[in-house]
Amino acid sequence: MIIGLIFRYMRMSPESFDCLLSKVGPLIRKQATKFTQPISPSERLALTIRYLASGDSQQSMSFSYRISKTCVSNIIQETCQTIWDALSYEYLQTPTSADDWKNISKEFMELWNFPHCLGAIDGKHIAIKCPASSDSLFFN
Repeated sequence: MIIGLIFRYMRMSPESFDCLLSKVGPLIRKQATKFTQPISPSERLALTIRYLASGDSQQSMSFSYRISKTCVSNIIQETCQTIWDALSYEYLQTPTSADDWKNISKEFMELWNFPHCLGAIDGKHIAIKCPASSDSLFFN
């Protein structure tokens, strides 16, 4: 049950979260000072993942995590950059030859019956007020 709650909250499994934390945790760890204790890497990552998964505002995240809005903004920006730096080489390598590009296109065709495709990006749904008389054109 707890695993299901974590998945619904963050849109990722606890194992995936732990794996990501092992890669970026040391890079987002901050030094303690004699005046303050830093926000832990796991909380920094959890805040960022929750922000990306939920679409909530940074103000809302500030209330949820009891952290200032400025700090939330900085944590999200730093953590996203760190995730990119840590994972981009491993997961987002740019093809280097024409054959690599052709193989990617071939895989999209085989898997999804989508010709001449070289990549896909997940989108973000945005709530809008549908134009009058649009029927189901703007229904998701």
